[in-house]
Amino acid sequence: MRILIVLLLMTSQAFATSTDLSMLNQARRNYAKGRLDKAINFYNQIDRNSEYWLDALEEKASALGRQRKYEKTLAILKTVLAPQFEGRIGSGPYAIQAITQLKTCDYSGVLKTNKDFKKNFSQRISDLENLPLDQVLKIARTSELTEESLEALIKKLPRYALRDHRVKHHAAKYRKNGSKEYHLKVRLKYLAKLELKEIAKTIDQLSIAEAEVIHRANALVADDNRGRQGEIEKNMDVLVFPADEEVWFDELGHFKASVENCPGLKRRASL
Repeated sequence: MRILIVLLLMTSQAFATSTDLSMLNQARRNYAKGRLDKAINFYNQIDRNSEYWLDALEEKASALGRQRKYEKTLAILKTVLAPQFEGRIGSGPYAIQAITQLKTCDYSGVLKTNKDFKKNFSQRISDLENLPLDQVLKIARTSELTEESLEALIKKLPRYALRDHRVKHHAAKYRKNGSKEYHLKVRLKYLAKLELKEIAKTIDQLSIAEAEVIHRANALVADDNRGRQGEIEKNMDVLVFPADEEVWFDELGHFKASVENCPGLKRRASL
């Protein structure tokens, strides 16, 4: 009876994972076609216990940003970029946050996002450029590649290494008869290269956002048009995070933000 229960739980988990991936793919197809409301609806159906939840949140934030729903975008990114998820997210959310902060005239926020990115990803870049392949192969020879078996190495590997079907296939073959060693190395290097390419794109976007902040600041000084950046609301139902300029409500995964409109500028550079 105990074995049957375990098998049923494994089947249920596999079905949930398959369903979540299907939802994510449908959301992505709708996003690519500009059907943002439909995409967001699919993202919303992915449960927070799913391994795809953070991906869904990140992409949902991007969709909301395209709809100019900046408060909701910032609220979601507050969860995605929480310290609890360090090492589990890619570089994309930093670019989304910086661009959203720029569009809401949170210029200091743009600079802070840039600073946080550099702090969190300088070591990440080094790890991806110098994959601990020999250590991974040593573990793969005797056991399945999981977060538990890899332990500290997991943060030094490509973000989606353990989800990748080819990595799983090559690792299984290597563990079984010692074959596919070369293929496993090549696949891990390929995934690292893809992630490094994503990081390079984020660096470019953050650099542009920072340059735009400098341009706007100079324009505001020249035009003597600094404007006001808003005030923190004070009441019993509002939780204020002292490190942020926005106002946040509720708990992790359910944040809400309040932002002010940008002050008027006579001239703006485009991002």
